[in-house]
Amino acid sequence: MFNLLIVDDFQIDRKNIRDILYSFHDMPINIAGECDNGIEVMEFLEENKVDIIISDIEMPFMNGLELARNVNFKYPNIKIIFCSLYDEFEYARKALFLNTYGYILKPIDKEELEKALNSIILEIKNEVGFKKEYEKLKQIIESSRPQLINNFIREIINGITINDQNIMDKADYLGVKFVSGNFILAYIEIDNYEKVIENKSIEQRQFFTIKVYEKLKEISRSCGNYPIVRLDDCHFVYLVSGYNKSEIQEEILKFSRNVIEVFNISDTSVTISCSDICEKVENVKSLYQQCLYIMRYKFTLGNGKVLKSSDIPSSTYSHDIDINTMQKDIKFLINSGNKEEIISYVDKLFINEFEKVSERYLRNLSFSIVISVIFVFNENNESLNSIFKDEKLVWEELLKFETIEHLKIWVKNLLLNANNYFTSKARTKHKIVVEEAKKFIDRNFAKGITIETIADELHYSPNYLSYIFKQEVGETIADYITKLKIEKAKNMLLDIRNKIYSVSEALGFSNTAYFCSVFKKFTLMTPKEYRERHKS
Repeated sequence: MFNLLIVDDFQIDRKNIRDILYSFHDMPINIAGECDNGIEVMEFLEENKVDIIISDIEMPFMNGLELARNVNFKYPNIKIIFCSLYDEFEYARKALFLNTYGYILKPIDKEELEKALNSIILEIKNEVGFKKEYEKLKQIIESSRPQLINNFIREIINGITINDQNIMDKADYLGVKFVSGNFILAYIEIDNYEKVIENKSIEQRQFFTIKVYEKLKEISRSCGNYPIVRLDDCHFVYLVSGYNKSEIQEEILKFSRNVIEVFNISDTSVTISCSDICEKVENVKSLYQQCLYIMRYKFTLGNGKVLKSSDIPSSTYSHDIDINTMQKDIKFLINSGNKEEIISYVDKLFINEFEKVSERYLRNLSFSIVISVIFVFNENNESLNSIFKDEKLVWEELLKFETIEHLKIWVKNLLLNANNYFTSKARTKHKIVVEEAKKFIDRNFAKGITIETIADELHYSPNYLSYIFKQEVGETIADYITKLKIEKAKNMLLDIRNKIYSVSEALGFSNTAYFCSVFKKFTLMTPKEYRERHKS
């Protein structure tokens, strides 16, 4: 028997997959368990043997593609089949790159799933082919080690972490100098990058970036030899960790000063922003955001320097702006607010008399808002690239505002676009749940079902189901059921053989008097009057 794990954040989808698998009577498959998301999967795999995973792609906390990367890294023998609502080439391409064994669209086709599973079972049974594949994967992993290290640090600075032990195990395996104690970050930016490369060919640009990257790694080796990661062609990160705070602070400054000194000798100028210190690896993403924020002040403090939070006057870390409260407010507005609430919030932020507010304060305010928006996207495993063509354009646009009113409008549009994006994603899932609820109601409305009955069937809380049903349909579940009953009653009353009391009983009303009352409320006629008026 081959152990199979079902992964989907929707209970109804997991049930559909389970029912299909149970119908494969002759297939040697054992359903080992079910999980809601990728994080639960990684925990499940530590305690259980799994051969095959059937996983959704769109999930909270860790999506299917990220799950596949983690599974392929730690459990290369496990085969993965993806299922998704989205028929997108990019998803399919990434799934193929991650060596999956199927990309099946929802609703799942039974024959397509059976074909994918038979292919996997045949592959597993072929021990010789399996061993060759495993050895080949090991060689690929070894040759890809630099890229894996890059991805590992990227996951940390973007807050995509599993748990401390897994992080330490991964660092150990990759040979990365990483201590679970205190963390500090340096963010390196090539100054005037567009000017530097404007007359270079594509090949020359790549050579230039590689040359800078190799020089940074060389400086790292001469210092503490901590990991240096390339984020894009002109941005790099140096992550230092250790138990002693003063030592890692000294290390980051030593590295930064060496970089400035070495690059000042050449024709290339770089600016470095250094973060404060945090004690938990999950907070490293905040250090990264802090470095991005500090780097915004390069235009006032000058390039070719080492910038620290203490160099930034009236920053978001001062008492002028309560960044923590702002982040909570903006998180609520983006995830749950509406247009009126967002507009009102921005109006209150800018309510100060403009002539008494310095430009520096307004820049700090606008930077704080953008950073708060980025936090919300990071928490949802998203980036601003979801609503902007390039996240860097956000900062460029932010620095171009000419009037306070222009800035105010820009901030409103930023929050409204973010709210629309997440609201749209939520509605997609809501529509699926509501459609399932409607199908169940249509089949059972005459059986005296309640909101609790429907919620229990679909495995959701009654309050949640009631809320999204009202949002999507525009009426309550109770009203929807009653309308169905009344429409059915109209048809039944047209047949004079059906007594009014029998119609009431057939549709699940408690008594005939109540049925007549409800019928008149919705049709403005009693059942008898309706029958008389519609006699053929």
